[in-house]
Amino acid sequence: FNLATYDSGDTFDQSKAQGFIEIFGLSSKIAAKRDLQA
Repeated sequence: FNLATYDSGDTFDQSKAQGFIEIFGLSSKIAAKRDLQA
C-alpha cells in the first residue's frame, strides 16, 4: 500500500486540495473575525 504519498501517476486531482483547505479553515476564519469585532 502506497497511500501516504502522491506522484504523477495518481488519479487524485491535487488541485482540489486548495478548496478542501479553504473549507476546513473556514470556521477558524469566521471565529477570528468574530473575536476581532468583540
